[in-house]
Amino acid sequence: MNDQPTVAPTPALASPDYEVVALVLQGGGALGSYQAGVYQALAEAGLHPDWVAGISIGAINSALIAGNPPERRVERLRAFWETVTEPPLGFHPLRGYKITDERDIYELVANMAQRRVRACILATIPGDVVESAQAQCEETLNAKADTSPEGLKKLVAAFASFSVTQGQIEKRCQCRLEGIRAAQVVQLKKIYVSIRDGMSRAEDWFPVDTTAQDDLAAKVAKASAPKQEAQE
Repeated sequence: MNDQPTVAPTPALASPDYEVVALVLQGGGALGSYQAGVYQALAEAGLHPDWVAGISIGAINSALIAGNPPERRVERLRAFWETVTEPPLGFHPLRGYKITDERDIYELVANMAQRRVRACILATIPGDVVESAQAQCEETLNAKADTSPEGLKKLVAAFASFSVTQGQIEKRCQCRLEGIRAAQVVQLKKIYVSIRDGMSRAEDWFPVDTTAQDDLAAKVAKASAPKQEAQE
């Protein structure tokens, strides 16, 4: 948004030939910051919409516009976007790594903006409402989780692309593959997505698979037992 002093209203825009002026804002994460700049330009031109509607990030901007008097709307929009675009923990997570591709820049800004927007929403909605919604989502996911033998085999095959073995999956779930429950399938799918998207590594979730070493050690111990008895 522009920090320059507001300009005098443009008479042509300040008095449009319409009975009602409506502003409709689309979704799109970081695109919401452009919407805030557009509204600032409209306000500086003396054009204040009678109706405001939006979806996703556009709905948040719409709420900030509709929920404040005209003279404070730009101020509140700027405060919101300065908050949601501020790097978490006070530093930039990619400092020292320059990105030049437009798509990479867009994805980074959109991701950070969505995280900050989510934080603002969670700070506004009562905790018990959030917990109830999360519980309902988990219930829905669990009901649709595929715990059939074929489904579990597909899950193991998917993790194999990250060098995660069936033994590692069983150790994490503390049961054999056929005993994995729906809730565990949901959790494993979340882990898979996290690894796939580069948010974490396989070793962050799964202990080292020592099944082969344990079997070898057991065989060696079993083979050496008769020798020890003979020596005694």
